[in-house]
Amino acid sequence: MSHITFIKSTAEDIRSGYRAIFESNWPSWLAGIFIAILAILIFLWNVPWGIAGGYRNWGDWMLYGMHLSDNRPQLAPWLHSLSVTNFGLLAGALASALLSRQFRFRGAPALEYAKGAIGGILMGTGAVLASGCNVGGFYTAVGVFSMGGYAMMVGLGIGAFIGLRYLLWEMAHLPPLPKRRQESTGPGKNLTSAAVSSCWASLPSISILHSARPRWAVCFFSAF
Repeated sequence: MSHITFIKSTAEDIRSGYRAIFESNWPSWLAGIFIAILAILIFLWNVPWGIAGGYRNWGDWMLYGMHLSDNRPQLAPWLHSLSVTNFGLLAGALASALLSRQFRFRGAPALEYAKGAIGGILMGTGAVLASGCNVGGFYTAVGVFSMGGYAMMVGLGIGAFIGLRYLLWEMAHLPPLPKRRQESTGPGKNLTSAAVSSCWASLPSISILHSARPRWAVCFFSAF
């Protein structure tokens, strides 16, 4: 009898630990510590952590494969260090969503697709002008006390303010979207089509604008 009780107690402890790790929200400070450790390991492995560089590699191959560019990228996606870390980021997000039983494809209204595409293009444009995204150009740069990271912090704050003002205007002037069934929250997230369109829209814009970036932008942002 005690043996059966022990097995049931152990199984319940395992289920509680699984829910705590994969289904419950982690504290922000704990997630920050893990991200900092990961960034240090990537820095020691090869280069400072960044995202836009890997996206640019994907965008270069996309344009080359569509015969929109004659420049063949030097490295394949599985040999480019930042591309490899991006693959790991996507694989980790997918594993988290699957383990928390929250992975699902979900459609979005037409306006969300448009905002996702426009947002992706703007993200690609900003990453090119700032020579990095919010990871490589902000978090990593601030971590090594680069003035470029602090300059980007100002730009991110202005962009967040403008985006918030637009969302408030949208809530006040546009009809509300149809209500959806509330989903449980956790470390895994639903994969919406609008989010996918935003990511794909940023790939070619990073590659195209990087090749056409004006000389003044290179000199100004490289000065930091």
